[in-house]
Amino acid sequence: MYPIELEYKNDSELKREDVNNLLMWVESQLHLPQITELEALWFLKSCYYSNEKAKRIMDNFYSMRTHDREMFHAMTEGEIKENSKIVIMWFLSEKTVDGDSILFIRLQEKDASNFDLLRQIRSTDCIILLQLLLHGTHTGLRLVLDVENITIGILAKLGITTVRRGLAYLQEAIPIRLKGIHFININPILEAIISICKPFLHKEIYEMIYCHQTLEDFSKYIPLDILPMDYGGKDYAIEKIESLMVKRISENLDFFKHLDDQLVDESKRPGKPKNATDLFGVDGTFKKLELD
Repeated sequence: MYPIELEYKNDSELKREDVNNLLMWVESQLHLPQITELEALWFLKSCYYSNEKAKRIMDNFYSMRTHDREMFHAMTEGEIKENSKIVIMWFLSEKTVDGDSILFIRLQEKDASNFDLLRQIRSTDCIILLQLLLHGTHTGLRLVLDVENITIGILAKLGITTVRRGLAYLQEAIPIRLKGIHFININPILEAIISICKPFLHKEIYEMIYCHQTLEDFSKYIPLDILPMDYGGKDYAIEKIESLMVKRISENLDFFKHLDDQLVDESKRPGKPKNATDLFGVDGTFKKLELD
């Protein structure tokens, strides 16, 4: 676990008094689970130290995870290993010149038969939250997605409702400071995927999307030498990243079980209880809508 004292030491704008005020508020909200000082800190920093915004994001975080158990539940070791063969996700060792952390995501195979968007959202969530736990908060986060292996078969498996739920969580719940979404090795199918996502994206998030035609263009934002070896960089090779990803998640299954227990009790919420429609704008049954 990343030492909480380092969080305060490394960020002069982050005040323990503000974190404690947020914790006191959580204690007064009987519907929310009890959380640690470190967890409260994640939300406050991700919201640029705004206590009121942190309250809203935190409530969304625990509420969405409670009302969508299909998407948010602890993965088994078998699921983790199986998923690493399909998509790898890893925080690069180095940061950008602006200090942004980079989550590198690569679709490993073109075979759509094993692709499951729900599982990919769950895996991404696991990797991001585990990074916060083990390596601390970030000043900014950039997602880099290698979509060379995207196919029409994978496009056809993107359920609209699942896309909407995942984007709601990304934009309104998970404690991150998103700075950019960068696609590399793009192909024409990516345009269709972005079109599917656009109605559910906030304007400021949509404007963070970069589709890089060349690595030269990509290098204006992220130095090429910090990429994995397979891309000409100095970080671990993809094969090594795959094994490291499995090892890191498997060694921290207790953390994910802890998250599974942090549920909202709607019977104790002040005012009207929330449901899936309130949170995601979709029916609580989450009927899957496939593309034609």
